[in-house]
Amino acid sequence: MRTKVVITTFFLFFVASMGATFAEAQAKKKVTLYSVKTGTVFRVRIESTLSSKSARPGDTFQTTLVDPVYSGGGVVVIPQGSTVNGRGSTRTVSTSPSRR
Repeated sequence: MRTKVVITTFFLFFVASMGATFAEAQAKKKVTLYSVKTGTVFRVRIESTLSSKSARPGDTFQTTLVDPVYSGGGVVVIPQGSTVNGRGSTRTVSTSPSRR
Protein backbone atom coordinates (compact mmCIF):
# COMPACT_ATOMS: atom_id res chain seq x y z
CA MET A 1 0.00 0.00 0.00
CA ARG A 2 2.92 2.33 0.69
CA THR A 3 4.07 2.07 -2.95
CA LYS A 4 0.74 3.38 -4.22
CA VAL A 5 0.95 6.42 -1.97
CA VAL A 6 4.44 7.29 -3.19
CA ILE A 7 3.46 6.91 -6.85
CA THR A 8 0.32 9.00 -6.38
CA THR A 9 2.28 11.73 -4.59
CA PHE A 10 4.95 11.77 -7.30
CA PHE A 11 2.30 11.93 -10.04
CA LEU A 12 0.49 14.84 -8.36
CA PHE A 13 3.76 16.71 -7.89
CA PHE A 14 4.69 16.10 -11.56
CA VAL A 15 1.30 17.35 -12.81
CA ALA A 16 1.46 20.42 -10.54
CA SER A 17 4.96 21.29 -11.76
CA MET A 18 3.85 20.86 -15.40
CA GLY A 19 1.01 23.30 -14.78
CA ALA A 20 3.42 25.90 -13.41
CA THR A 21 5.75 25.42 -16.40
CA PHE A 22 2.85 25.79 -18.82
CA ALA A 23 1.66 28.97 -17.07
CA GLU A 24 5.18 30.39 -17.18
CA ALA A 25 5.42 29.62 -20.90
CA GLN A 26 2.10 31.33 -21.54
CA ALA A 27 3.25 34.40 -19.60
CA LYS A 28 6.39 34.57 -21.74
CA LYS A 29 4.31 34.38 -24.93
CA LYS A 30 2.31 37.48 -24.05
CA VAL A 31 1.02 39.03 -27.25
CA THR A 32 0.94 42.80 -27.56
CA LEU A 33 -1.69 44.18 -29.91
CA TYR A 34 -1.19 47.47 -31.71
CA SER A 35 -3.66 49.51 -33.69
CA VAL A 36 -3.71 52.38 -36.13
CA LYS A 37 -6.21 55.16 -35.47
CA THR A 38 -9.13 55.52 -37.85
CA GLY A 39 -8.41 58.28 -40.33
CA THR A 40 -4.65 57.74 -40.30
CA VAL A 41 -3.24 58.87 -43.65
CA PHE A 42 -0.44 56.87 -45.25
CA ARG A 43 1.21 57.03 -48.66
CA VAL A 44 0.79 54.23 -51.16
CA ARG A 45 1.95 53.68 -54.74
CA ILE A 46 -0.72 52.31 -57.05
CA GLU A 47 0.36 49.26 -59.04
CA SER A 48 -2.12 49.63 -61.92
CA THR A 49 -3.84 52.33 -63.92
CA LEU A 50 -7.20 53.65 -62.75
CA SER A 51 -9.38 55.49 -65.21
CA SER A 52 -12.74 57.17 -64.63
CA LYS A 53 -13.70 55.97 -68.13
CA SER A 54 -13.31 52.28 -67.38
CA ALA A 55 -13.40 51.95 -63.58
CA ARG A 56 -16.65 50.93 -61.91
CA PRO A 57 -17.67 50.92 -58.25
CA GLY A 58 -16.58 47.63 -56.74
CA ASP A 59 -13.47 47.31 -58.92
CA THR A 60 -10.39 46.34 -56.94
CA PHE A 61 -6.87 47.68 -57.16
CA GLN A 62 -3.56 47.01 -55.47
CA THR A 63 -1.09 49.45 -53.94
CA THR A 64 2.22 49.26 -52.09
CA LEU A 65 2.92 51.14 -48.86
CA VAL A 66 5.61 53.79 -49.46
CA ASP A 67 6.49 54.54 -45.80
CA PRO A 68 6.07 52.37 -42.70
CA VAL A 69 3.06 53.03 -40.46
CA TYR A 70 3.80 53.43 -36.75
CA SER A 71 1.65 52.93 -33.66
CA GLY A 72 1.23 55.77 -31.17
CA GLY A 73 4.19 54.30 -29.25
CA GLY A 74 6.53 54.32 -32.24
CA VAL A 75 6.32 50.61 -33.10
CA VAL A 76 6.16 49.72 -36.81
CA VAL A 77 2.74 48.08 -37.25
CA ILE A 78 2.67 48.03 -41.07
CA PRO A 79 6.10 47.75 -42.72
CA GLN A 80 7.14 49.68 -45.81
CA GLY A 81 6.44 47.67 -48.97
CA SER A 82 3.30 46.01 -47.59
CA THR A 83 0.51 45.37 -50.08
CA VAL A 84 -2.66 47.41 -49.53
CA ASN A 85 -5.73 46.24 -51.43
CA GLY A 86 -8.46 48.73 -52.27
CA ARG A 87 -11.95 48.70 -53.73
CA GLY A 88 -13.54 51.61 -55.56
CA SER A 89 -16.74 52.85 -53.96
CA THR A 90 -17.80 55.64 -56.33
CA ARG A 91 -17.00 56.80 -59.83
CA THR A 92 -16.72 60.43 -60.89
CA VAL A 93 -16.16 61.14 -64.58
CA SER A 94 -13.49 63.74 -65.23
CA THR A 95 -14.76 67.17 -66.26
CA SER A 96 -11.35 68.32 -67.47
CA PRO A 97 -11.27 68.73 -71.28
CA SER A 98 -7.76 67.26 -71.40
CA ARG A 99 -8.95 64.14 -69.58
CA ARG A 100 -11.84 63.26 -71.90
